[in-house]
Amino acid sequence: MTEGRLFRWLRPWVFPAVLVGAFEWYARRAAALGSDALAPPSAAAKAFVGAALDGGVHDGGDLGVGGGVNGVGLGHGVSGDS
Repeated sequence: MTEGRLFRWLRPWVFPAVLVGAFEWYARRAAALGSDALAPPSAAAKAFVGAALDGGVHDGGDLGVGGGVNGVGLGHGVSGDS
């Protein structure tokens, strides 16, 4: 791969990578100052991978879809439309 093609392929990823890096730095700095409101992207990714490996992501998605289907059914029954 030539240098120009490599740069052209990487160029769209530079700005998002800088934003994620800046947020990572900011969230870690805020956590050091005592804030629990912001999670660094690396901590969020680590939690997602852990949940995906132990089945937590699938279980949570299953509940979300089931709740949505039940909610639609309940709404349809309450509104009286047939």
